[in-house]
Amino acid sequence: MEEPFPASASGFYVVGLEVRTSKALEDDPQTARVPALWERFGRENLAEQIPRRLAKGHPFCVYFDYQYPAEASFRRAERGVAYSVVLGYQVPSLEDVPPGLRGLYVPGGKYLVFSTEPQKLAQAWTDIQIYFTQPGKPQRAFTYDYEEYFCQNAPCDEVRIYVALC
Repeated sequence: MEEPFPASASGFYVVGLEVRTSKALEDDPQTARVPALWERFGRENLAEQIPRRLAKGHPFCVYFDYQYPAEASFRRAERGVAYSVVLGYQVPSLEDVPPGLRGLYVPGGKYLVFSTEPQKLAQAWTDIQIYFTQPGKPQRAFTYDYEEYFCQNAPCDEVRIYVALC
């Protein structure tokens, strides 16, 4: 994984499939929900279901609504962390959200951007968690983090991971 770079991002809208999960669930292949979300994304040809999808058509995977158990320590990378995921596409507004899909506004803000290959994504998130525990690194906001997939060829070539900063 390359060295991350800072970025300011504008807010945007995403429409897609939603699931609620946790780090503990995702760490176990038998209970992981995000891979099934990707399978459904492909099987249902989600791009064709979303009216007014923006032209660049990159898939986005947004992580938000982080929730920590009352007993969680200061380290937020605990296994008990629960969060929501929306996997979909950018749209200009939330006026035409089809039934069964979730519309979401992702607010703008300061991010640290990591880049990786799609097949190395799980390791990249592990590396990101380690990165933020190092002294002198910025603090994560745990608001809205997202992945942007660049698919010039099939399969996708690159994933940029935007991690929100305080």
